Amino acid sequence: MGDNLEGVIIPKLIIQPFVENAVVHGCKNCYTPVLVKVTAGLTEEGILNIRVVDDGAGIAAEKLEMIHRSLKSENRMEICLLLPM
Repeated sequence: MGDNLEGVIIPKLIIQPFVENAVVHGCKNCYTPVLVKVTAGLTEEGILNIRVVDDGAGIAAEKLEMIHRSLKSENRMEICLLLPM
């Protein structure tokens, strides 16, 4: 966390589903430890950016393409927290 995020308050359990997803799906069929990394920072606009990344098994290319298409559609849901600067 390069940004000064001390004192930033987020709703309880907002990150938990993403970490759980990384553990459940990232560790599926793995026989070695999997690293799950959670980082946070502020964009220039003051938007809190939280990223959950794992180094697990990955995802099939077809499924990933479907997710990317879904994210580009206008029928998606975004979670955005604006913080005072």
